[in-house]
Amino acid sequence: MPFLFFSPLGLVVFFGWAAFAFFHYRFCMQQELLSVLAAGTRSGLPLRNSVLAFAADRPNARWNRIWNHVLLSIVLPGLNVYHQWRSFRKKLLTVADALDQGAMLSDALCTRRGVASADTLLAASVGEASGRLAEALERVHELRTRHAQVWVSFVVTLLYPAILVFIGDGITQYQKYRIVPIFKATFFDFDIAMPRIFKLGLMAGDIFNLLAVLTTILIAFAIALRLNSTLCWYTPGVASYYRTLVRARVLEMLALLVEVERPLPEAFEVLAGAPQGSASRGRLEKATRLAGKGKPIVECLGDTGLLPRNSGPLLESAQRNGNLPGAMRELGEHLHRRLHRRQNRLVGAVGPLLIVALGGLFAVVCAGTFLSLVAVLDHVGSVDWIT
Repeated sequence: MPFLFFSPLGLVVFFGWAAFAFFHYRFCMQQELLSVLAAGTRSGLPLRNSVLAFAADRPNARWNRIWNHVLLSIVLPGLNVYHQWRSFRKKLLTVADALDQGAMLSDALCTRRGVASADTLLAASVGEASGRLAEALERVHELRTRHAQVWVSFVVTLLYPAILVFIGDGITQYQKYRIVPIFKATFFDFDIAMPRIFKLGLMAGDIFNLLAVLTTILIAFAIALRLNSTLCWYTPGVASYYRTLVRARVLEMLALLVEVERPLPEAFEVLAGAPQGSASRGRLEKATRLAGKGKPIVECLGDTGLLPRNSGPLLESAQRNGNLPGAMRELGEHLHRRLHRRQNRLVGAVGPLLIVALGGLFAVVCAGTFLSLVAVLDHVGSVDWIT
């Protein structure tokens, strides 16, 4: 067990678990803060008091701080000092101080990075501009909760096969350099033909090695996608998901601004000014320029790629009937529902196929090892050693 833990595979699994725990914890804290802000705004409570109450609810007992120091020191030396300097509780206190000095919620949340998600910052900006802060925050909280449920199942479905790939690669690499040479020498000494299942096991080991390399590349590419929104917008396969997500978010937030009759250039400017990816920000800035030239809203959204195909006539008809905000909100919800349906179908289809395929490879590797051993024992048992 100590050898397995300190092996490259064990270290990758350990630090991967630590990274997942960190990002999951941050997401949960951001969701709780969003829920507190939405509830406080709906009840008419001062936002500063809501943030302070949430900060006071964070575990801050002495034994808790000691336990955090011990665990973080084990994960990475010096990480406990970084956590003490930039803990989530201290970030909340900084936000509360900014609110106490008269800053708007969107500006206060931007004072400390990571205290709120990009969706929360967008909702705060739109809610302040439209005068419907509570509605915007509640809508984003609902969407992020639904989105998180689907993503957790999606990540877990892909994470388990990825771990199996690395485990299979570790086992087959050990066999290749420690067991296979012994088998080959035994076959040569006893003049035994190499069983076909043994060759298939070697091929399965090579496949595991290739899958481990591909999985590493995919993980690195997924990190690049997470860091670069422009790459998400143009990458085949990912582009459809990301564009649908951006369009749904823009339509729902823009509906709040249009409903309160904010000028169209100003509405696009509010959306473009919120923290977000460079791909969506560039398109919103272009839409702002088009709206400033007097272009209608459907043309502004369509020319910038922020409106799904064949949805233009629907919004034009709703605009003529005086129900444009409602149509935009319904279209955004429809895009979110369609996105979740596609994710659920992908999880249901890909997960079992990956498990069955990897199980087949493990079966071939095990069969190649044990049946080869049986062949050697049979040959040894059939030889007349007396003569």
